[in-house]
Amino acid sequence: MDVFRMKCFVSVAKNRSLSKAAHEMLISQPAMTAQMNALEKELGAKLLVRKKETALTAEGEYALHEFLKILNAIETMQTNVRAMSEEGFGKISIGFHGPYSWAHIDELINAFSQLHPKLQLDIVMATWSELREQLQSRELDVSFMELSEVEGIPEIDSCYLYSEELCAVLPAEHPLANRISIKVSDMANYNIIIPNYRVAERLMISIHDQLVRDGLELTNYCQGNSDAADNVPVAAGLGIAYMPRSFKIRDPKFAFVDIKDAKVYLRMGLAWRSQAMNPTIHDFVDFCRSWDWETARIM
Repeated sequence: MDVFRMKCFVSVAKNRSLSKAAHEMLISQPAMTAQMNALEKELGAKLLVRKKETALTAEGEYALHEFLKILNAIETMQTNVRAMSEEGFGKISIGFHGPYSWAHIDELINAFSQLHPKLQLDIVMATWSELREQLQSRELDVSFMELSEVEGIPEIDSCYLYSEELCAVLPAEHPLANRISIKVSDMANYNIIIPNYRVAERLMISIHDQLVRDGLELTNYCQGNSDAADNVPVAAGLGIAYMPRSFKIRDPKFAFVDIKDAKVYLRMGLAWRSQAMNPTIHDFVDFCRSWDWETARIM
């Protein structure tokens, strides 16, 4: 269906005159008449009653209603595409899980925003499970994830960024706190506080199973909805916890000691909705792929 022909018909319907519509559309009256004849032939129905004042038939009224919807949709699409293609213009929502300093994410966001100074950034901090759900519901454009949480979901694409291992979270005065690293066996004599599985169900189950195979007896004094909340029982002296090494924070109450022989490897990556139309999402994905993650993940 020719868009110009639809616009000509809408003009005829509005002006109730072929000559006025021709003037509005910057064509001759015979050309306008030819457009209307071609449209009626294409649709196989009489759309206009050509009298002193041109009127619409019932079929013409219906065609007008549908043409207006189509033309409005085209105009909206064109406006959005132009806006999205303008350099530095647009909006993107970015999710991550962990402390505010996770993997120096602030430096990454700063560097990306320097390239897109007019870009609106919405930053969302949540658990990996919540971030996955927000990607699926289209509330979120892109999110840093542990990749096991999004693999196998058809509507989500992802890319690998880096791998990391676990560290132990201990009270600052703990006997193991001054070590550079510890073994899994060093933790066997202490209460182990496990994270809430709602943080990342697939990942937490695999970590739990591996640590049990490594000989730890895992207990649970308290469960929180984030790693920060899981640190509360550690600070209270109820035991020691574990978390990704990139989740370390600077806090005098805690010591973070690498676990050097835990057979647990987190695959950190980026996830976004498949067939995402916003080009800024793909710009961000490409930017993150080129980022120096080996340096960024070291805390």
